[in-house]
Amino acid sequence: MKKILFALAISGLLASCKNDANEKGVLSNDTTSVANTITTPTAPVLEETPGIIGVFDIPEILTLAILDSAKQEDIGFKIGKAYSAIEADINNLGLSTEGLPPGAIYYNNNPENFVFECVVPINKTPKEQPKNSTIVILEATRAVVYNYYGPYDKMFNAYTELKTYLEKNKLEQSGAAREFYISDATVEKDPNKWLSKIYIPVK
Repeated sequence: MKKILFALAISGLLASCKNDANEKGVLSNDTTSVANTITTPTAPVLEETPGIIGVFDIPEILTLAILDSAKQEDIGFKIGKAYSAIEADINNLGLSTEGLPPGAIYYNNNPENFVFECVVPINKTPKEQPKNSTIVILEATRAVVYNYYGPYDKMFNAYTELKTYLEKNKLEQSGAAREFYISDATVEKDPNKWLSKIYIPVK
């Protein structure tokens, strides 16, 4: 639960950087699909070197998710509300995140109506349907992986690098960028040490 509480704490900070990141044209409008067979997530073991570390095969990840939209000034509140609702479902259904970090997917760059999805990996398929959220599989994909260290309001710089990398290597983005927030900002006080992983699905 610590990671979800951390996600609530950073929701306002995340909201402040989304418009800049999306304006770089990296994020696509593809929707997250739900697979027929739900499997337990397996976290890829990736080195923690800063910047782009290469193209990796990312496995399916079982999550509870909430898809929502908001104006730019309201997105922080909506994200916090979504993580709270997911946490309530995890508690009510006896699930665990098993230390896997919370994440978010952003589907457009319209400051009047940002479409986003908060996702929290879970350890098993619930026996009952969650009350507040939806069971969603993040599809297995090949993805460019970026280890971003720094404050969330500067994350748009990573997307600039990623866009250049895709163009240089003739890679076509095949889905919406996924962000996972690894570091716990309530523990690590230096924003320059906060680690977020960005996955850009590619064909």
